[in-house]
Amino acid sequence: CHYMRAQGTDNGLGILFPADSGAHSEKVHDGVLRYRFDYLPKKSWQTLAFESGIPDNLFRHPLRFLQVPSFVKAFYQKALEIAPHYDLLHAHWIIPGGLIGALLKVRYPQLKLVLTIHSSDLWLIEKLPFGGKLFRWIFNQTDHVTLVSEQLKRRMERLLPVLTIAKQKNITVVPMGIHWESYQTKDREKKKKKAGLLGGKVILYLGRLIPLKGVSYLIDAVKQMPHTHLVILGDGVERKKLERASTGSPWIHFLGNLQGQEKIDYLQISDIAVFP
Repeated sequence: CHYMRAQGTDNGLGILFPADSGAHSEKVHDGVLRYRFDYLPKKSWQTLAFESGIPDNLFRHPLRFLQVPSFVKAFYQKALEIAPHYDLLHAHWIIPGGLIGALLKVRYPQLKLVLTIHSSDLWLIEKLPFGGKLFRWIFNQTDHVTLVSEQLKRRMERLLPVLTIAKQKNITVVPMGIHWESYQTKDREKKKKKAGLLGGKVILYLGRLIPLKGVSYLIDAVKQMPHTHLVILGDGVERKKLERASTGSPWIHFLGNLQGQEKIDYLQISDIAVFP
């Protein structure tokens, strides 16, 4: 997703993201302008984004790689259209968000560009032929880079062998935070009972089910822990394999992708969240 700060809007914020296969009418949410871009002639063909994420969607169905050129082209064209109305661009992920942001920065040098690096995007750049060169070019267009951990910062710096003092000052580690109050509840036991999770501790995993996430290790550990529920929220290419590995373990629960209040409910009733 591509976040921007605008001139002439109520709170100055807009967000640009790909459309999915459904119809959408909402243009403003919580005072934030929402810009969607279509990237194929028919909405029903647009299956690259959403669900368990672009990487999973690509590797589950390799034919979806055919959608990538039109996706990047449509992303750039829509960003180019709305960029003149904004002062600051906040791009998430090196590719495609950072690349689109860097191209816009070349076109509109007065724009400020902030790039947030998460994890999978840096992993992808490390694997790509000439990924280091591409990243160095993107990095040189940015005004500021944020990363979600110190470990990612060290990995990024290995791709940038010559970091000037000035550029080092433009790198900040900002772990992704949460609104802690949202996940507290006085009805914890009642919600545990409703979810069928009484009788033991509750461990929660929330994320994509892909090898990189290490969920198989978590399952192996929980199998050795008596009276411990493991709730797995999310979907991905490894789900069937992980479900097979959990056969015979009634304390392990796969609930798929949950949204909104349902997801918050499980966060509220968990004793611990684990991200292996």
